[in-house]
Amino acid sequence: MPSLTTPHCYRIFKEPQLSRFTSIPDIYDWNFHNNPDYPVFTYQNDQGRRLFASYGAVVPAAHKAAFHVSNTLGLDISADRGSYPTVALLTTADTVTTYTTLIGMLHLGLLVFPISPRFSPQVIAHLLEKSNATAVLVSDDWLHGLASNAIDILMNSGSKHRISGVFFLPQYTDLYESSSIIKFLPKKEMNTETPALLVHTSCSTSQYPKVIAWTVGMNFQQARGPATGTRELVGKVLGCFAIEPFHGIGLLLLFWMPSTGITMGTFRPRSPAVVPKPDAEWSTDNTKIDFLAKMQGVLSGGKAIRKAAGDLLASRGVSLRNMYGSTESGHLSAVPSPHLDRDWEYFTLHQQCKVEFDPIGDGSFHAIVLPSVTHDPPSLNTMFGENQAYATGDLFFPHPHKPGYWKFFGRMDARIMLSSGLVVNASHIEEHICEHEDILAAVVFGYARPRLGVIIHLKSDCPFAPEEAQLKRDKIWPHIEKMNKCNLAKYSCIAKEMIIFTQPGKPFPYSQKGAPRRPAVIIDYQAEIDALYGSPMLDPLFFRGASLKT
Repeated sequence: MPSLTTPHCYRIFKEPQLSRFTSIPDIYDWNFHNNPDYPVFTYQNDQGRRLFASYGAVVPAAHKAAFHVSNTLGLDISADRGSYPTVALLTTADTVTTYTTLIGMLHLGLLVFPISPRFSPQVIAHLLEKSNATAVLVSDDWLHGLASNAIDILMNSGSKHRISGVFFLPQYTDLYESSSIIKFLPKKEMNTETPALLVHTSCSTSQYPKVIAWTVGMNFQQARGPATGTRELVGKVLGCFAIEPFHGIGLLLLFWMPSTGITMGTFRPRSPAVVPKPDAEWSTDNTKIDFLAKMQGVLSGGKAIRKAAGDLLASRGVSLRNMYGSTESGHLSAVPSPHLDRDWEYFTLHQQCKVEFDPIGDGSFHAIVLPSVTHDPPSLNTMFGENQAYATGDLFFPHPHKPGYWKFFGRMDARIMLSSGLVVNASHIEEHICEHEDILAAVVFGYARPRLGVIIHLKSDCPFAPEEAQLKRDKIWPHIEKMNKCNLAKYSCIAKEMIIFTQPGKPFPYSQKGAPRRPAVIIDYQAEIDALYGSPMLDPLFFRGASLKT
């Protein structure tokens, strides 16, 4: 791969006039001709030397990937893209190879569906059917087995949907170390209303993820993000070592790089790919904190940073920047949101999107996304006034002194109404509980009950006898008691006898974001919950969870 040994190229990115384009592939091709030496990726080799992969190398490799995929699937590249199938993608390949292939598949005009390889075969089978995928591309032998198992499940379920086969993706050497002849695909006109990507949700509140279509036009709208507003990311290097191509943030980088000269810092290309291993959390490692404080900013999204960790990092000079959005709404926060020092939990919205904050009545607001000329949410699920809109289900608090800045508070479905009529936000309590070093996750319950309780998943998975449960409660009780006194209203407090622990045969089901799936947990532990109160009372989430399991 061609490499650049000096970083001066970061100062000479020629920005494309985005008004001249309608699709992401067109911008990549433009950069090949106008920014051939500008880096798309940067990484260190085994000797510690910093290398760069420029548009002059990446774009031809992307076209090579497109030819490889079209030959593998037997596609006629001269045909209209409307005749192309939906293709699922299961990959753990390195970032350079994966993103190069994704760019090529967008060039080709395939409807691409990146799927998390962490899903079970049952979930993958469901996604293949819902997406109407007709082929699966994989990067490794074990993923070939995973995809094959999913297809077997689909066939044995009685589904009439058929998959033509499981095929291997091109390797890094196929794209960058083979023939140097540059061959480009025939240019295809792409309708902005046509779906270009399928993206699945994290299934935080459901058994199966939803499949959401992102159109050619929506992807291009997202590409404008860093090019407007503060423009802080223009020409910058973003360290993306843990980025995942099946996650919304990972796909946003695919759009942001060619529009504003963002360079993706990653691990070197290799097979198998290098996987980051955070053996110690940044907030407890002084060396890492000092390094982070020297950086222009640390962007985080997908899952909120725990307040205790964020407060410590901010107090040590780390510039934390929150990103907010969803698969269904698109990216909504400024790119990036301005640095607010100790107010790191707050963010402001991107000027392209239109969001209404609907008051709930307890000081919090429900975010509602409305379509606009510059931001078209991929999903619409409600009416707001006379307009179709997307109700995020997310609650926010406004900044007390800075208009236009908001802090994520929790999910609508995490609000619990007690028998007194008082409403509690379970997410807030669960976050405090999980600050204990022995606790992995917690789910608060108490709908229509006089007081709250909590189910706790300890970090140690070692089973313990029922009589040992009291010893476990005693160990974590000082932490819970401190939380009750310092952070909670009296009606939100957790009594010691209202603490139960997960059982070996009933582990928490988790979403892709690492959060417990609340409806499923409630239904699994309904008997234990009823026993604590001495009488049955079904949480509405019970019925939601039951419908998901049938």
